[in-house]
Amino acid sequence: MRKGSIYRQDLINRFEVGLSAGSRDFKNYKQLAPDNLKYATKEKRYFQTEHLEALFDHEAVRTLVKLADDISDGFDTIGDVYFPVESPSNLNILDVNIVTRLLQATLNNKAVSIIYTPLSNGSNAREIVPHSIVENGLRWLVRGYDRKSKSFRDFVLTRISKVTLNEIPEPSKMAMAEKGWQQLVPLELIPHPKDEPT
Repeated sequence: MRKGSIYRQDLINRFEVGLSAGSRDFKNYKQLAPDNLKYATKEKRYFQTEHLEALFDHEAVRTLVKLADDISDGFDTIGDVYFPVESPSNLNILDVNIVTRLLQATLNNKAVSIIYTPLSNGSNAREIVPHSIVENGLRWLVRGYDRKSKSFRDFVLTRISKVTLNEIPEPSKMAMAEKGWQQLVPLELIPHPKDEPT
């Protein structure tokens, strides 16, 4: 539920089940986690509540990589092939709940209040308008408009300890207002002259 809401038809389409099976799945889920979803009769869809607690463990980094690579199998721990490859363990573990809230804000064009802990000083409250989540090779960042500095900035995901969804911001604070971020730059790669065959 990346966007914070889901229609019954989304479940039916995703898992190719019938109408009654989709209804039954929502009923079963509500029994397992009664405070996670709330049905809005007017909009005919389920909304995530503020009390959402995940029923399954999902590793945030793996989920982000799958989203970035457009792999939406929905199962982080089922059917994966494990290769004999080792890598050092990551000391900075992403909080999947933080990532989920930021994704929802980005997809729904909403501002968020966050608690952020920069390297230079202690934790402080910030209000940002996120528009992209990226990995720079070293860490995961959220890019967005920072109302405190009145500029577009990067925020390290592991330094964010709380996220609360806010209102829809004015257009000047949204992704399209950051012209440099939206600009495509053509890049031509050529072999190094020393590597060319003689």
